[in-house]
Amino acid sequence: MAEKLVEAGCRALMPWAAPIGSGLGVNNPYGLRSLRAHFPDIALVVDAGLGLPSQAAQVMELGFDAVLVN
Repeated sequence: MAEKLVEAGCRALMPWAAPIGSGLGVNNPYGLRSLRAHFPDIALVVDAGLGLPSQAAQVMELGFDAVLVN
């Protein structure tokens, strides 16, 4: 799906770390790391599932460009 979005012209992808509102943190670090490796030139923003500042730091350490928190 991400590949199709990029092909359609998306310049940013916003995967979840965990289900919206759960605060569970990064459920699949391998998947997020793989997404970063596959799309090195696309802005990646995690936009759901974070509940602690340390979880946001973990996402940034995985190479993401930003996190969106509410």
